[in-house]
Amino acid sequence: MRRRLFAAMLMVGLLSGCGVFTKPTDTTTIERQQAINAWARAKILYGRAVALAERACASGQWSPAECEKAAQLHQQAKKLGAEVEAKLATPESEVDWSRVMKLLELAIDILL
Repeated sequence: MRRRLFAAMLMVGLLSGCGVFTKPTDTTTIERQQAINAWARAKILYGRAVALAERACASGQWSPAECEKAAQLHQQAKKLGAEVEAKLATPESEVDWSRVMKLLELAIDILL
């Protein structure tokens, strides 16, 4: 009786437990509207960081080196923004999300 129970449990585990033996996917899928909403919020956050940086540079609160760094970051952000907008318009295109996160981290550093 125990052997049959063990055999049945083993078969159930082998046949239905494929997830135990597979590697999780590296891809996370979100709904398109959620991506659009998240991108809109990120643009607002970044826009505030840009405005803060522009005011700090115009008033002399930041050094010329910091202002140059902020200007270079802004140029990168514009290119990245175009990539994300293309992804939202054409879901088959690719976006380097690690770059998106890095730019958002820099924007948060400016705001805080």
